[in-house]
Amino acid sequence: MVCANASRTHSLPLLAIGKSKKPRCFRNVSCLPTLDKAQKSAWRNSALFSEWYFIPNVKKLREREGKTGKVLLILDNARCHPPVDILNAIDDDFSVMYLPPNVTALVQPMDQGVIEKLKRIYKKQVLRRLLLAENDEESVAAFAEKLNMKDTCYMLDEAWDSLERQSLKNAWNKLWLDLEGEKDFNNDHMEEITDLVQSIPGFQECDEEDVETWMACDAKYMDFKC
Repeated sequence: MVCANASRTHSLPLLAIGKSKKPRCFRNVSCLPTLDKAQKSAWRNSALFSEWYFIPNVKKLREREGKTGKVLLILDNARCHPPVDILNAIDDDFSVMYLPPNVTALVQPMDQGVIEKLKRIYKKQVLRRLLLAENDEESVAAFAEKLNMKDTCYMLDEAWDSLERQSLKNAWNKLWLDLEGEKDFNNDHMEEITDLVQSIPGFQECDEEDVETWMACDAKYMDFKC
């Protein structure tokens, strides 16, 4: 799950959900760059959302910067989110607003290309790691088998940190009409990703259309159960 303000002065660590509470790959790892949680089906539910709810994180930042005032969290109207009155009763300075379900995909900031670009940057990192492995078709299968939750958390965090500030700013344009947007010159990394894919043994014939299909294969995936 991703969360950030329009200026990206505050972007929260990504929430990563796996199936195991103590994966073997986390052994001897004292601190992860993402917030790691476990759920038997790797779904986001109301309990995990309540654990994540960002009040402590935001309070620490505001205390450090000497800021005060109200904070509004804008969310999609997913069934995994607790009732708004429960969340709004936690702290008077923090409020939650759910977008109507029929407009969420049209105006929710993180759905305006932010999540899509995050996935593309992450997949580009996966390809780079794959190409560092031995250069044969068998190594592709071995790489996929060895890729674990720890690797994923670090690559996701790196992708989140590298996401352009302008991409986040533009994502808020539909809700914050006074926010001046600029052209986002990011070409979605497609040319570079296509070159990386074609460098993998057995994938030399893949073209940009094939890569686009791969990039979009999880576009409709939800991290919560309806």
